[in-house]
Amino acid sequence: MNSNEDFAYEKLIAALEALAKGKGLHESVAVNYGRRFEIFEVLTGASALSGAFADDHIDLVKAAFARTGKRYPGNSIAGCVAALLEG
Repeated sequence: MNSNEDFAYEKLIAALEALAKGKGLHESVAVNYGRRFEIFEVLTGASALSGAFADDHIDLVKAAFARTGKRYPGNSIAGCVAALLEG
């Protein structure tokens, strides 16, 4: 990953952690020294990421899906983002 992809992934993990704690898509999350981003925008931007989540993030991803009531589609970043953005 390049630095832009690294930052997009960092924002995505922060957004998933917030979703796992009960925040909604239109709430914001602090990333990288307090910069705030709307979770929906983070997910939309992360849809361009390819590949899978790191092994140490899978439990967090599953927790976000459990909290939102959506079905966990597997470890694909693009698949998870698409599932979370579905109405």
